[in-house]
Amino acid sequence: LGPEIVLDFDSWRVRRLYNTNVCALFGEHQDMLKSWFRELSGSAVRSERWGAQEGKRVAFQEWNKGLRHLGLFTANFTVRESTFAFALSTTNVVDWIKDWEVVVALTFEDF
Repeated sequence: LGPEIVLDFDSWRVRRLYNTNVCALFGEHQDMLKSWFRELSGSAVRSERWGAQEGKRVAFQEWNKGLRHLGLFTANFTVRESTFAFALSTTNVVDWIKDWEVVVALTFEDF
């Protein structure tokens, strides 16, 4: 992801992800991505303890399981980078105690 992600992830996200090419690519593959998300969400043992919910939220373990299954981990993209990507994608909420699940798991939009 590069060192700039740690210092200023919002501008990195705007530069790299919020553009017409990425939007078109995600639109083209949206059905497959939703299917993969539904398959992953709530699939780990006791995943609800980690904020996951079947069909609604993906826990960290499920995220890494999915990436590993797709063969995406390499010498250049490790669990470390996956952890950064996951953590920076979680939703910010006002009440971390009340809404803890969305702080530790990904909705489809976060995904």
